[in-house]
Amino acid sequence: MPNSINTQFKDTDYIPMVLWGRDHWSTLAYLETKLVEGEDKVDFDPRMRQKRRSFRVLSEKTRLGTSNGEVMRPEHGSRLNNKTYLPWHDDWDCMVDMMHEGLIEDAEFDHGMKIKFTDKGHRIVAALRKHKIEGGTFDYFRGDLT
Repeated sequence: MPNSINTQFKDTDYIPMVLWGRDHWSTLAYLETKLVEGEDKVDFDPRMRQKRRSFRVLSEKTRLGTSNGEVMRPEHGSRLNNKTYLPWHDDWDCMVDMMHEGLIEDAEFDHGMKIKFTDKGHRIVAALRKHKIEGGTFDYFRGDLT
């Protein structure tokens, strides 16, 4: 469990890839799985973690900035690699961060999100897959390909 709440960012800020931890990287791996399975859209589905004990999605949250009430407990917010976490940050926020970093294309959010990796996104997810195959964990992956 992360040590403390990160107070550096507001809930409207994008989180830079240099700080991404296990939740960003596992969400990226999930997106790749969706595409490999022939699906190009993410809805509110069980693998998006909103139906698990550790909720990672805010109830009825849309990327238009509305929510009908939080169901995700604050301690399940996105964990960063500096041992802090963001109590208001869920898997959808991770996807928005990925768009901001140029890994997935900006897409419509009408009843879910259409997924399309950019060239940079393909390179990063390939490095992530290699990292996992070689025994690495999401906690210790860093997206820097330089």
